[in-house]
Amino acid sequence: MTYLVFTPTTLGCCVDYYSILGCCVDYYSMCLSVCLQILAALELSQSTQVLELVISILCRERRHAHHDRIQHVLARYVKR
Repeated sequence: MTYLVFTPTTLGCCVDYYSILGCCVDYYSMCLSVCLQILAALELSQSTQVLELVISILCRERRHAHHDRIQHVLARYVKR
């Protein structure tokens, strides 16, 4: 995994770090919110297409931020 490091020399002295990091935090929050909505859709619809989407999300990272929630929803999906 590659991480970007922003320093005053790479961005310039007048850069507002909050505006850069703030948009990243907002994007991350939005992604987590969408993930929860997809999990809710899986629980309600029991759709195999939504299941494929959830599995693809889970497999993208070593440990997803909602890993435990995803595991819980998948366990309930399998029981039905």
